[in-house]
Amino acid sequence: MKRFLILSLVVCAFLSCSDEKEEPITITIDPIIGTWKLEKFVEVDTDGTEVEATGDCFSKTTFIFKADGNATDEWFGGPNGAGECISDPVFSYKWTKKEDNVYELLPENQTSTRTLNVTFGENNTTFSTDEGRRVWRKQ
Repeated sequence: MKRFLILSLVVCAFLSCSDEKEEPITITIDPIIGTWKLEKFVEVDTDGTEVEATGDCFSKTTFIFKADGNATDEWFGGPNGAGECISDPVFSYKWTKKEDNVYELLPENQTSTRTLNVTFGENNTTFSTDEGRRVWRKQ
């Protein structure tokens, strides 16, 4: 009886094996997902002159893209008279990838979208927008 049971288990194990090889599952994470800090910000003056914003306050600006399609950005300026950085209100978005390097942002409580064209660099650890006037670094 023991031999029959062992033989049955071996036969079942052998029959449950398959010659077909399963393809590995590849999970691709969009490179935009993550927390990004503003590294460079160049404004164009009224006379067309480009002026790079400097200081510790601008470097506190963040853009966060989550895998669930939500995003937020928080911009800082200043400092004020007390030497503190001034935060603008935090903006929330829904984001979708339209094609490689093109994302669509829908601001919360609004119906019109904004297109974000990005150029990734340094092995997807930076991205730039506005012809390189804004450069973001992944944290």
